[in-house]
Amino acid sequence: MMGESSTARWTPMLLGIMTGSAAALLLNLLAIRALRDMWDVDPQPSAGAMYWVCLLLPLVAGIVVATAIWLLHRPARPVAEAFLATYVVVGLGMAALQNFLDTFADHM
Repeated sequence: MMGESSTARWTPMLLGIMTGSAAALLLNLLAIRALRDMWDVDPQPSAGAMYWVCLLLPLVAGIVVATAIWLLHRPARPVAEAFLATYVVVGLGMAALQNFLDTFADHM
């Protein structure tokens, strides 16, 4: 990596951070609702295991895809690493927020 400018080193990581954040936000906003509608799952944690499957399946799917890209495509590793780190953090935060919103009425 000698002679590379600092922007050339940071560009793939910034790309991974931006795509990881966007994917986590969109998957948690759209995929969770779509899975609940498709499987007729009540949006309450008392609905059982399917509630948690709907909540965590988009997160697990993104982690599997990013890990596969990291393992199979060596030049894309900086992007995949940044994507994976950001996706896990933002995705877990969004899942926690979704769980809080689903149980908010129970706490009132």
